[in-house]
Amino acid sequence: MLGFRLNDEQEGFRLAVRSFAEKALAPRVGLELIELDSVTCCGAGDIHEAEPDYYLHLNARILAYAEAAECDTLLTVCNVCTLNLRQANWQLKNDPDLLARVSTNLESVGAPPYTGGVEVKHLLWLIAEGDGYERLKQAAHKGLKGPSAVASALSRLKKG
Repeated sequence: MLGFRLNDEQEGFRLAVRSFAEKALAPRVGLELIELDSVTCCGAGDIHEAEPDYYLHLNARILAYAEAAECDTLLTVCNVCTLNLRQANWQLKNDPDLLARVSTNLESVGAPPYTGGVEVKHLLWLIAEGDGYERLKQAAHKGLKGPSAVASALSRLKKG
């Protein structure tokens, strides 16, 4: 997993990111990357229904590593990750007893504790906020209009 913080104009705001796409895009929109270790998938699918306690611990562990790296926000490009992490985070932040139990369990297996200090956002939400869209337009080589932008992206995928 990767993390990043915004440039000096937006100091103090650190984010954790989870994919190569974020890593490639971040510098182009003024974001500095940092490395996060020991983070896994959020569990995807219906893990929250099949094994709710495991789901909470798995996602709390991800949040805890982001928090331990002093990140304010965990950033993802995956809709399922965004959903799972936000739901788990909401449950933990709104139930102090649950948060304490899960945090104690994380510590017992060598993971950092989680205190509820991380927010979860989708990359597109970040780009849509503030001047992110303008920065993205400046970073885009072929522009962001019409089918040519999609065709350009697809042609690069086929070549790679």
